[in-house]
Amino acid sequence: MRWLIALVLLAATASAEEPRKEKRTVVRFDGDAIDGDVVRPEGDLVAARPQVSLPTLVSPPASFDREAARDLQRAAQAAGALVRQEGGDGD
Repeated sequence: MRWLIALVLLAATASAEEPRKEKRTVVRFDGDAIDGDVVRPEGDLVAARPQVSLPTLVSPPASFDREAARDLQRAAQAAGALVRQEGGDGD
């Protein structure tokens, strides 16, 4: 048993190497001089296309306003009936 523990410790110390330092490359441009002209693209600027307005593909039916008013009126009547059934006086 002692030999097994000694063997494990020996193997652990043998595999534990010193941490390696990462190689670091340093590039210096202190003495370099760059001569030349600034080159820009030739040509004209292209203007963006104008915004196109398209008609809507979905439109409400012609009777929408009339049906919405009727539904609102029915909802108000139903709410009034509920208040009357509960015995409320509307305050």
